Amino acid sequence: MAKLHGDPNFRVLTAPQQPAPGKFRNIVYDLQLVRRLQGQEGDVVGEEEPATPKKIFQLLNQVIGLSETYELLLRLCDQSPDASSVESYTHPCNLVMQPLGYGCSFTSLLGMNTIEALSSVPSPELALRLYLQCAEAANDCDLEPVAYEFFTQAFILYEEEIADSKAQVTAIHLIIGTLQRMNVFGVENRDTLTHKATGYSAKLLKKPDQCRAVYACSHLFWVDDQDGIKDGERVMLCLKRALRIANAAQQMATVARGSSGPVILFVEILNKYIYFFEKGNSQVTSSAIQGLIELITSEMQSESTTPDPPSDAFFASTMRYIQFQKQKGGAMGEKYDSIKA
Repeated sequence: MAKLHGDPNFRVLTAPQQPAPGKFRNIVYDLQLVRRLQGQEGDVVGEEEPATPKKIFQLLNQVIGLSETYELLLRLCDQSPDASSVESYTHPCNLVMQPLGYGCSFTSLLGMNTIEALSSVPSPELALRLYLQCAEAANDCDLEPVAYEFFTQAFILYEEEIADSKAQVTAIHLIIGTLQRMNVFGVENRDTLTHKATGYSAKLLKKPDQCRAVYACSHLFWVDDQDGIKDGERVMLCLKRALRIANAAQQMATVARGSSGPVILFVEILNKYIYFFEKGNSQVTSSAIQGLIELITSEMQSESTTPDPPSDAFFASTMRYIQFQKQKGGAMGEKYDSIKA
């Protein structure tokens, strides 16, 4: 049985040495309970004091990490409860939530201390994913300080614990994708986090990885919804930076192999230009797209360029798309009219 310590009215659970199989559910699944509680505005029937997401996050930040955290979280990510519904599933860690009056099952493994315990063992990638999942849950509950703290811990973990180059690429794209979906941050906090993300993107080991991460950061400055941020100038700065990195990659390939590498990076950037051009970013002009098309054509015709059928097919498909938009007519056709495909 689990052991309880302290005041019986404020109980903290210590993990059993050998948790019963099938008793731990996926932490990502548990995060849905935060969102459900937020949707119910914190009302819990039959309780004097309603539980709120803010109270839950505050308590979870004080919960003692479970003693066998690494093994426990591996089980948690691999297993789901046998119960048919959330309400019928009872986790021993419900005891932690009782002082808040929240009778429904909720994760005591969500708190910062538990994930920090995981980050101290050889699984920093998993810990980073959990930080980002927690940040998204805080975003859904409109808790900016909590979301910012989880992102801060994710960046610290990325910088100090993730050394493998491939793992860094995966991690930075996870960070960028999660940050793109966040709408809780004010201008100052968002600027700080986006600056960190773009900075780490440009420091990846391989030039192609740098290029792809940097142009992915352009989406942090143009969120396609009614109230989303739309900073066309900073979008263009990201795309131009990605283009410079792609040029550097070509030059390095020429020096190392005596021939230029494939033009795939240029074609990928061209598609980003087209995306933002269609979204109405005034900084991305038809002349900029035309110039990039001519650059790609010139590179492909160069004798020093290494033939690459996938790159050629991708570029041809992009040209067909531009031609299709030109022929479609209307406002979009007029935008593309000056581009020679």
